[in-house]
Formats: sequence, C-alpha cells, structure tokens
Amino acid sequence: NLFASYRSKWLNTWGGEWRSDLVLGTDVLAGTEFYQPIGQSQYMFVVPRVQYSVTPWYLFEDTIQIAQYRNTQAIAALDLGANIIQYGDARIGLRYGYTSFELLSGIPQFPARRNTNIGAVNAQLTLDRLDSLNFTHSGYRLLAQMYSSMSALGADDEYAYWRGLAGGAKT
Repeated sequence: NLFASYRSKWLNTWGGEWRSDLVLGTDVLAGTEFYQPIGQSQYMFVVPRVQYSVTPWYLFEDTIQIAQYRNTQAIAALDLGANIIQYGDARIGLRYGYTSFELLSGIPQFPARRNTNIGAVNAQLTLDRLDSLNFTHSGYRLLAQMYSSMSALGADDEYAYWRGLAGGAKT
C-alpha cells in the first residue's frame, strides 16, 4: 500500500485544521476532515468528515483461503467534541453512508452481495500521552468507544457495540 497524507494548520483565527488521507494498493482509502475549534479557547470543536474505502476480506478454513470478498464503504460523519487539556478528547457524532459487501472469488458461504445503509451515533473518549507516534519510549494511549446503529437514523441493521483499547510503553 502507498500512503499519502496532507495537513494544513491554522486555516483561520480559531485554529481550523484540514486533513486529507489517501491509500492506494490492496486497500483503497480516500478521506478528508476539517477540525474546527469553537472559539479561541479551543475547548470545544466540530469535525465534519467524509471517507470512501475499499478493503479486501479473506475467508479461511483452517489455513486454506476459501473465499475473497470486497468491502466498499462510503461514510459522512459529523462530530462535536471537547478537548481534555493536553490529554485527549471526548466526542459524539453521527455517521451516515453505505457498505457494499461483495464476493469476488471462492465458495459463497455468505450472500454473494449485500448492500447496507449506515445511520449511527458514535461516542468516543481518547486519552493519549505517548511521547512519539512512531517510536514511543514512554506514555500511554487509551480509547473507549460506543457505536449504535439505529434504524431511526436510516440504518438497515440495528446493533450496538462497545470497544476499549489500551497501550503504552516505558523504556
């Protein structure tokens, strides 16, 4: 995969930031977001985002690949959040879009094609005190997320999940 990212900072007096990402290869992703603090204190913020991705999924039985699927997804999102000093942020937002899951090769143990509308609420808390993104020597990163897909927001399937991740380093 080839990765590219563009980020432009301080686009306005409140510190607006625009970021775009592109991945080309086995995975495909094109996404852009605009992080806009609300007020000069930058405590609260809003983040509109759009993203398109194509990801391969492989189905194995023991060690033998029996099918390959393609997951295509397009999402528009809008988050409202609050910065937690220099520790991270908390945000809540809406997600709209679609997912298309399609059999490319192999045994169709699942439906050969499925299109699903997305309509969901997402809440997330991120705490990040890592000293470096690429070569961390000390610190921690915690993530807690709640996602709820709702038919009232246009989703075809109703479900919810909670997710938590933790990591850290000390050298």
